[in-house]
Amino acid sequence: MSVVFLHDQMRQDNDSAYVGLLDRVRDGICTEDDYKFLLTRVISEQTRHLLQQAKFANALIIVSRNELRHVINMEFLKQFAVARQLPIYMCIAQDTHKKEPVPLGRDATLRQLLDNKTSGMMGRLPLVRMMPVVLTYNIATELGLNNGTPGVLLDIVFDSATPRPINPAPGQEIELKTQPIYLLVYFPTAQLLEPLPGLPLNVVPIFPRKGRFQYKRTWYRRTQFPIIPGKAVTDYKTQGTTLDAAIANVVRPITKSKQAKQANASDASTVYVPLSRPLAAVVTC
Repeated sequence: MSVVFLHDQMRQDNDSAYVGLLDRVRDGICTEDDYKFLLTRVISEQTRHLLQQAKFANALIIVSRNELRHVINMEFLKQFAVARQLPIYMCIAQDTHKKEPVPLGRDATLRQLLDNKTSGMMGRLPLVRMMPVVLTYNIATELGLNNGTPGVLLDIVFDSATPRPINPAPGQEIELKTQPIYLLVYFPTAQLLEPLPGLPLNVVPIFPRKGRFQYKRTWYRRTQFPIIPGKAVTDYKTQGTTLDAAIANVVRPITKSKQAKQANASDASTVYVPLSRPLAAVVTC
């Protein structure tokens, strides 16, 4: 077995100043000049004009905490749906314990859990046509359809018996009584050799899947679509990817634990991931 060490930063190889900064961030030896350089990219009243550039119009927001990711995605979807005059369909997960439905009260508690605690399946999955999504399950790794693959939700295919409002208001949340049959998602980085019958290239039907997760020492089984909203993602999800542009939140979680504080201090180099994935980045603090 051969081990290969990668030393050169290739994503921004045409920007020597930024490459040097990334090297020092990775090694945890940033200088005062590095700090001043990053300040030129921090979103503020003086630099807000950077967000008006075309490359940031559809840029991902990279964060370190799943709680922040969830809040940003939900706020984004509300504005996204209103702007496009579309409703938000809420697809409710089906949870069971020992093949029996979860009792009332506990089912609501489980649906409030973040998807990183439930095998990548949301308790209440918001669906808006044309929204950015991220796949949370390895469907076909050889075709580039794996956990973390970004896509766009093109269509929601409902059962004909599913009741829906005739003229829903823009941004209105509609809780579905039954899950859709499947979702049509376009994955731009997928590697399908030819289109699936009746669909454009790289458009794939996504069906609900069953998965297990544990909550308070009890195992549950959930049926839900293996996608989540994809406007904001965690830095973990972006490892190994190259983005045209991104908005990076580099604030580390604040904690009172002495051990965690020491870990945060020694883990300063993890800021490298959100700063190094995109070819262009602006920073929030």
